[in-house]
Amino acid sequence: MSAVASLHHASTLPVAGLPSANAAELTTEIIAAFRQALGEHRYALWFESRIQITLTAPDQIQIATANEFTAKMLQNQQAALFQQVAAGVLKCVPALTVTVDPALRVAAPRAVPASVPAPVAVPRTKVVDKHAYNLPMGERYNFEEFVIGPCNQMAYHAAMAVIQQPGVQFNPFFLHGASGLGKTHLLVAMCRQFQLRHPQKRVAYLTAEQFTNDYIEAIRSHGTEAFRRRLRQADLLIVDDVQFLANKKSTQNELLHTLNHMTLSGQQLVLASDVAPTDLASMAPALTSRFSAGMVVRLDSPDVATRLEILRRKACRQGVTVRDTVMAQIAQNCNGSIRELEGLWLRALAGMEMHHGNPQLMRRLLHQQTATTAVLTLPEIMQEVAQYFALTVGSLTHADRRRHVSMARSIAMFLARAHTRMSYAEIAGVLGGKNHSTVVAGCQRIQAHKDTAALISWPVNAQTQSAAMPDVLRQIEHQLRQLKLQHND
Repeated sequence: MSAVASLHHASTLPVAGLPSANAAELTTEIIAAFRQALGEHRYALWFESRIQITLTAPDQIQIATANEFTAKMLQNQQAALFQQVAAGVLKCVPALTVTVDPALRVAAPRAVPASVPAPVAVPRTKVVDKHAYNLPMGERYNFEEFVIGPCNQMAYHAAMAVIQQPGVQFNPFFLHGASGLGKTHLLVAMCRQFQLRHPQKRVAYLTAEQFTNDYIEAIRSHGTEAFRRRLRQADLLIVDDVQFLANKKSTQNELLHTLNHMTLSGQQLVLASDVAPTDLASMAPALTSRFSAGMVVRLDSPDVATRLEILRRKACRQGVTVRDTVMAQIAQNCNGSIRELEGLWLRALAGMEMHHGNPQLMRRLLHQQTATTAVLTLPEIMQEVAQYFALTVGSLTHADRRRHVSMARSIAMFLARAHTRMSYAEIAGVLGGKNHSTVVAGCQRIQAHKDTAALISWPVNAQTQSAAMPDVLRQIEHQLRQLKLQHND
């Protein structure tokens, strides 16, 4: 017979040599000590509802896990810690046995820590609200589907605090992080949650591009006052992709006045960008100063545990059964953005359907697919760019102001942001010690040329060669893809 501790209670089954009440209390103490030593978030992410701890004797503990992956992770990484905390309770070092119990895979949803306000359930039907302006309605963008991890925990807590008491603290709230890390998901979830908690208050959501276009149209149609009223009457105004306002002085000035008016009136401002306020290029100092005066939070790339939980939720939502080992392999090999993870997940599902879950074929498929997410280095990118433009790598790092060299340097910056984990400042440090704003401006320059298919020219062997920017980028990125494949061979 044994005393079993599940997530919320300890059983009163007897253990040889111990009263049943004592066995239950000891098991509960061990769980509490392990939770505290591991950390509330890590315990909830990995073990809540996924393990069952059994005190089989005064010096023996059995842990049943939901799957082999969790069992191996527990044995390899957490067994010593568990034995240490259990020894503090039992006054002896217990023998530890880890088993797999598939029945634990059917478990209650994981609880949000008590310090985080619980989100209100979001209706699955489209909400049309006279108090909303330009509100996006992506159903999956809600707090219930937002996976919390070390990469975004602070952002989640701050967002919930803003929804609870808008305009009271964290005003403005500025969220930044690279593309594909969940900024838009969090912003749209805030809109939906705000509507549910404050149905009589107004909410407005715009991208910086929409803000700019609406403002320009208001000027053309002599409707600037109506435009201002529409936004400044909002109790919550969210502006995404603020970096789009670079070099748009008039629009920046309008946003600054809007921000000042609303914060003084106790209305809530939320802004998002792919870089921190201090890294925004060609932005009015008064505006970046106001951004920095509030709560500034960064979203980072998710760790393996968070990526694995994202995949588990996707499998549950899509009603598909995928081996834990397959999900673990995807999570471990895709170390980029959530968007990249989702793409690899879809390709893996397609491969499973084609190969009927054959393990060997699946491993080969994942090997091929993860090649697309391998991380390159800036020197490798610089080498490919220099070779394409018939330059030396050194010319990209020196203060060579010739037009074609400057263009090549900007392309290297643009590709570094797309294919590495380097920040603007880190890229600047490699490319000749230039400051971060130069890198931001260079990336925006290439993006503009790409969007307009601009024709660029450069000298090669006393002749002039020309090509459209999209073609230039496509050819260089083809060579970079070959490098990625080599990394995975």
